[in-house]
Amino acid sequence: MFAADLDLGLAEKAKQELFGLINHPVKTLSQKQFKMVQGLVKHVEAELGNDRTISINYLSILLIKCLGMVNDKRKNASRSANSNIVDRFQKLVKIQFIEQKKVSAFATELNISSGHLNELCKARIGKSASEVIKDRVLLEAKRLLLHSELSIKEIAYALNMLDPAYFTRMFKKGTGKGPQQFREQIREKYK
Repeated sequence: MFAADLDLGLAEKAKQELFGLINHPVKTLSQKQFKMVQGLVKHVEAELGNDRTISINYLSILLIKCLGMVNDKRKNASRSANSNIVDRFQKLVKIQFIEQKKVSAFATELNISSGHLNELCKARIGKSASEVIKDRVLLEAKRLLLHSELSIKEIAYALNMLDPAYFTRMFKKGTGKGPQQFREQIREKYK
């Protein structure tokens, strides 16, 4: 409880933000954080009967530190949620890469915008969402080139690419080699 006339100076904003929250945050403190908070509370209590200004200053420091801990928890929760979205996206790509190759379709399924999905992917894995999809398609193309006797055209169709020339260009751009050249080199390597 704070007296209405209590002036916390710079900590006034911290007090407003901490106690203005609808759901008051519960924060589990590390041992180091607990000792720091405990020390500040002892300083506040020690100065209560002596110098009110010093006591208020310690209280201000305590409020600012507590707000910092709450904000760290919010940031970590946000990071965790964003990581979860990227994980879900990667799982969806593994399941749907043959049928679906559009970032917008995956973003819609995840209830976010394509731009936001791209930002999350770049921040978490250093690739755009479309690169994640292309990488998965390339991985499957390489697998089919190595382990099947399907023609290049048949592999393109198996990957739901109706234009074999596009498949060849995409493969060459992604690997630096055409599909047939890749097949010959990789099979020679593993003879």
